[in-house]
Amino acid sequence: MEQKGSKSTWLVVGHDWAVQRLQNQIERGRLAHAYLFTGPAHIGKQTLGRALAQALLCTSDTPPCGVCRACRLVQQNRHPDLWVVPADGGILKVDQVRAVEADVARRPVEGRFKLFIFPDMHLVQPAAANALLKTLEEPPAHAIFILTAPTAAALLPTIVSRCQVYRLRPLSRQVIEEALLQWSVPPDRASQIAGLADGRIGWAWQAAHDDTLLPRRLQQARDLVELIYTANRWQRLQAAKRLAGDSHQASQVLTVWASVWRDLLLLHYQLTDRLINVSLLDQLTPLAEALSVVQLRQALVRVHRTQRYFEEHVNMLLALESLFLRLPRLRRTTF
Repeated sequence: MEQKGSKSTWLVVGHDWAVQRLQNQIERGRLAHAYLFTGPAHIGKQTLGRALAQALLCTSDTPPCGVCRACRLVQQNRHPDLWVVPADGGILKVDQVRAVEADVARRPVEGRFKLFIFPDMHLVQPAAANALLKTLEEPPAHAIFILTAPTAAALLPTIVSRCQVYRLRPLSRQVIEEALLQWSVPPDRASQIAGLADGRIGWAWQAAHDDTLLPRRLQQARDLVELIYTANRWQRLQAAKRLAGDSHQASQVLTVWASVWRDLLLLHYQLTDRLINVSLLDQLTPLAEALSVVQLRQALVRVHRTQRYFEEHVNMLLALESLFLRLPRLRRTTF
């Protein structure tokens, strides 16, 4: 598989090592038939996957140019040689994979390749995963599959073994802040968002364009503080039940809570210059003083463990109930 061009501009913020590696493969004609991009939510997995699709379907001499007809159609999910297969109602179903199987053998319409992007591979049904595995074992020469998931552990090992795996890492605060400034975000707001983004460029972009996101995130952090002061088991179970009704929101909340427990550990060791939730300093400081380092570490571990449970399709309500009941408890009169 060969692709023309030696220089390109990938519309991807950060992840330079991944872009360079993919670009080298394109130039040398050594493309894999399947790629798996892993990493936390909003870190840029889908953006990188779409940029790869643009690079392979672009008609300019420096792919991906981002402006040719092919690049624009890819960005709009309208290119005839591109399939995007998102989860349907929170599940990637076997019928969706079988539709891909029926089409994969057909030759590309305009380009040299046919691209199949699965942005929610961790939500795949077992039957759908097995069906896709059969296609990945013997794909036609023109077919390239792009999968994204939080971790490789969320997928069948046999699927992972047939992919080139790119583990995307959180970006530095400086990289995110520079990107926000380039997007014409005011400096003070760019600095605030970059500090809260926790390395997630996608979240930073959303926060820059959605005025409700930062207040909502602040409230989610405050909800955790309130829960620590809630000793009533029934109230904690009710809170878990409310959150379990929305898997997307639950995932976002746990990401925020992980940052809070991290900040509490930093406060315990007086590393205030590395805090994320700076606006909550007055509320977090007494918590860091009242809770032991063992309690703080256990709480952080439990939040991360619950996040992994979500990826492994464990019952969400049971996982959240267990987490909520095991969170530390304090009385407001402690201080």
